[in-house]
Amino acid sequence: MKLLELNIGNDAVPIPFPSKRFSIGSDAGCEVRLPKGSVKPRHAEVAQGKDGGWWVRDLSGTGDLK
Repeated sequence: MKLLELNIGNDAVPIPFPSKRFSIGSDAGCEVRLPKGSVKPRHAEVAQGKDGGWWVRDLSGTGDLK
């Protein structure tokens, strides 16, 4: 099982990938939801490419995705 490691404050939180394409944010429509105020409502999108590699796209527009 693939795990996504999110750094929240000083904690590294492992989260199982829910599918081959999912969004991360505080919005109720995101597959990976984080507390409001910690991220934008639709912060990022994660998707598996045709080559099997994973891509992360910043949806917040702030450029602070690391």
